[in-house]
Amino acid sequence: MQDRGFTVMEGSDTDPAGGGVPRVSVVIPAYNRGATLPAAIDSVLDQGGPACEVIVVDDGSRDATAEVLAGYGSRIRVVRKANGGLASARNAGMRVARGEFVAWLDSDDVWLPGKLAEQMRVLEGRPEVMLVCSDFAAFNDQGVFDSSHISSYYSAVQRCGRDFLALYGGRLPDVEQAGGPRVYGGRVYETLALGNFVHPPTVIFRRQALALVGEEDETLDDCADYDFFLRVARVGSLAYVDSPLLGYRYGANQMSADTHLARQRAALIRLLDKLVRRDPHLPRRQPQVFRCRIGEALIAAAHEHAETQPGAALRYLARAARLGYLPPRTLRVFARMLLPRAVLEARRRRLAGARS
Repeated sequence: MQDRGFTVMEGSDTDPAGGGVPRVSVVIPAYNRGATLPAAIDSVLDQGGPACEVIVVDDGSRDATAEVLAGYGSRIRVVRKANGGLASARNAGMRVARGEFVAWLDSDDVWLPGKLAEQMRVLEGRPEVMLVCSDFAAFNDQGVFDSSHISSYYSAVQRCGRDFLALYGGRLPDVEQAGGPRVYGGRVYETLALGNFVHPPTVIFRRQALALVGEEDETLDDCADYDFFLRVARVGSLAYVDSPLLGYRYGANQMSADTHLARQRAALIRLLDKLVRRDPHLPRRQPQVFRCRIGEALIAAAHEHAETQPGAALRYLARAARLGYLPPRTLRVFARMLLPRAVLEARRRRLAGARS
């Protein structure tokens, strides 16, 4: 089946349990992830509970991804498309999703046992909740190294001291099980605008959300998921299960180069500009807090562009100056722009040696 630039290779017309139309569509984008895909797919198929369809979007892979997917036969659905990035791949998968609910999973991560049941209990028991997310564990080739990684990963969670009641505004004891994790929920739009705390591969949301807010904005690169969460939070409640329901993989192939960070910082600036255009009341309601939010993003973007794109770095600094936000660490940006690359590399080696 051809549809808007991608090809859908149909799997079974029923869910893996043979129960008819699936309740949950799990979208797994994959680009050259043949080595880690089986663990991701199997972690969904092994969940039990509500019927799932697994939709894997092969985003132009050039490794063994196609052969891995062929081995699953009709147990999964496969979408093939030219490489377009994570947001593009998720959108392609969501366009063919049949479930009442949509879940995301990255192709190098895994759902932990019971994830689907825990989160579906929230969605089924609380009709006002549009999206539910969770804590997650971090692992690498040596095993799990952090069983609760959300506060290490998201500065918004660090700043509030893991006070999820403060982040979400309320607790939802009616969808908790005795001895199970706590569940928090509420309207979080303005809090979320000050920093993301929703981990993308942990989310399950109502497909109704797509009708209300639209797909991911592919122009926002790595911040497209954060923008999507903001738009969902603008129209409905979010919930959080305080238990690690996902295994988040750290590996050698993970994007961590300066070019990736520079692109990410630039995307965040575009997202914040879009946010202010859409809701100009936000910076007026908390002017000092929002000034710092945008200023920090500008300084971080300037820092990541300083060596390779000094002109862009100066433009970000000029915007920060117009905001009246030039903290002392701005001097590091100028140092990165002006010092010879050999000096900067030598300093990095010294710091790396000290850490090791």
